[in-house]
Formats: sequence, structure tokens, C-alpha cells
Amino acid sequence: MTLKSYILMFSLLCSLLSGMAAAGNHADKNGLTLDEAVAKIREQTDGRILSAKTVHHNGKRIHQIRVLTKDGRVQRFQVEAKLKDIPSPSKRQH
Repeated sequence: MTLKSYILMFSLLCSLLSGMAAAGNHADKNGLTLDEAVAKIREQTDGRILSAKTVHHNGKRIHQIRVLTKDGRVQRFQVEAKLKDIPSPSKRQH
């Protein structure tokens, strides 16, 4: 391989990785990223995050977060991504 080929492959790899990072943590203009939602839920519950993902439902982006609480219960939180503050996320105990 030539030096040009290595440079081209490196550039493409960098572009791909930066695109993946941006897609995984996408937020609306005033919205909440998945990382921000997880941090706030962790702070509110003082629990261990089991899983977190963003889904699309009825045209809205919803962050779904599962938490293991200190008392051993699993709680599921759903936080709408457009909200910046999470005073009381909708939650279903499981």
C-alpha cells in the first residue's frame, strides 16, 4: 500500500468514528442526550444503570433507562429527549 492509501483509509476511519459518536449521543437543539438522561437518573435514584437506549415512538425520541435500586428493585424510566429538565420521569416499577 502506498502512503496515499494509508492516509485515505485513516481519514475514512476517523470520519466513520466521529459520525458514530455523534449518532449515539444525538440531541435536539434544546434536548437531552442519552448520557445526560442517564446521569440525571443515576443522581436521582443513586442506583446502578442496567441499560439505556433511545427509541422513537410516535415521532418522539424517548430515552429508556433501567436502574437497579439500592433495595434490589429494577425500575424503568422513560424520559422524553426534548425535555432539558427531568423533575419526575415517567417510571414503571418492574
